Amino acid sequence: MILAVILLCLTIVIEAGVLAALGYRSSRDVICVVGINCMTHPALSFVLMYHHVLGYVGSYVLLVFVLEVIVVLFEALLWRYVCQWSIAWSLGLSLCMNGASYACGVLLFLR
Repeated sequence: MILAVILLCLTIVIEAGVLAALGYRSSRDVICVVGINCMTHPALSFVLMYHHVLGYVGSYVLLVFVLEVIVVLFEALLWRYVCQWSIAWSLGLSLCMNGASYACGVLLFLR
């Protein structure tokens, strides 16, 4: 449980950093990063931790890829709805933020 909270916080810091690097630094933007990740990160983590119990028997790498695509699309819709940005901008932003946090996770845990 503690590891899940640490990973969520790390994801939020990384994705907020990407957002800040793009010039979005308002408290609303930070709240959105926290809120959106608090919705998607636990769901993704749950499925990845219990995929065998849920009946998934395929490739773990394929499962991670499919789930990440779903998260990117869902978060893009949330950014679009919350910030009223274009769907293209929201999708690009979601892809950049999730790509950065995924890459950091790979670097941290697959050294």
